[in-house]
Amino acid sequence: MKNFFPLNQIYKISKKFPTIIAVESSKKSFSYENFFHMVLNLSKKIILKKEGATVVIIGEKNILSYVSFFSVLRAGGTYIPLSSNLPIERVIKIISLTKAEIIISESKNLTILKKEFPKKIFFSEKDLNSEILKENFKKQNLRKINKLAYIIFTSGSTGVPKGVCISRRSLDHYVKWLYTKLKIPIGSRCSQFPEIGFDLSVTDIYGTLCSG
Repeated sequence: MKNFFPLNQIYKISKKFPTIIAVESSKKSFSYENFFHMVLNLSKKIILKKEGATVVIIGEKNILSYVSFFSVLRAGGTYIPLSSNLPIERVIKIISLTKAEIIISESKNLTILKKEFPKKIFFSEKDLNSEILKENFKKQNLRKINKLAYIIFTSGSTGVPKGVCISRRSLDHYVKWLYTKLKIPIGSRCSQFPEIGFDLSVTDIYGTLCSG
């Protein structure tokens, strides 16, 4: 866990370049220091509920989605990214298929989901905060760390959603390759085009955030 490149990069950048903007939208900007502390806080909340959990993230191209990805990984879990534009029937089917214990979603979607899955654990943008924790990032000891980083679901041309599993090792190697080959200068501005449910979004999100 301590050698996992994406998490280590966010930690190092937040320490070396705390004020550089990590995520910017039309409404708000978040520095690397803000982003890192959000990851620490949300991952701690996830760990308190369940280490190594399978987590469905239903979101948009925004701070909640990005923080959730890193938080689930830090909590030893596996995440399933789903665009909030998907039909709710498909979202429900995927949650049922994966048997996810935790759902992270925008507040506007929670009423339907909580009614459909009353026993699941839910988090939303209300659970994001950048309060500084005394917790040591490098000394975290988890009893369970899933080998899978995330599961991407295909378009399901047959009508049945099919998940493609990506291991932590694969994600680690890919992000290292992006960092080395793209050589994005510190402080650069990069756009994210694909929805979070498409695998190509990994390039935009991890390639940018892990390059500072």
